[in-house]
Amino acid sequence: VVLLIATVLGRGNLLNIIAVTKFNIRPDILLVFMAHFALRASAFDAIIASFAVGFAADLAGTTMGPAFLAFGIIGSALAHLREMIVLRSAIDKAAVIFAAAVVAGTIVHLLARIQGYSAESQSFLIILATAVYSAVVWYLLRPVLNAAAGWTGIENERRNLRRRR
Repeated sequence: VVLLIATVLGRGNLLNIIAVTKFNIRPDILLVFMAHFALRASAFDAIIASFAVGFAADLAGTTMGPAFLAFGIIGSALAHLREMIVLRSAIDKAAVIFAAAVVAGTIVHLLARIQGYSAESQSFLIILATAVYSAVVWYLLRPVLNAAAGWTGIENERRNLRRRR
């Protein structure tokens, strides 16, 4: 249900209200959703969720496959990165989400070009602006995303992992 809501928000016209500039730059809600849960869930669950969010992004988008691969790879990397590096502050996590958005946006852009889709409007500056906007939106939506993590049982699983250690 949470993924469905994020998909409708991310790919629908509702975010056009907060779009900026003539290039219609808006945050990538699905990437924010994927990165947040990749940084909170166990590695196994984060990898599954990342590929599921990528599949939802492909279903809602114009191409099939690039977001699935990009989100899956980036989400897997974030899940394993979280086990190696401690991200304590929200600024650290926002920086990681920015980097993930840049890498995922670039991968999706390149794979869409390989598939033959014309993506001239998706320049690197637009990818960077979307990444900045996504990191800022994540920072603002943290309470909602933390509540969603509680609804999905991710917070309880993290507590159980800490108790076992």
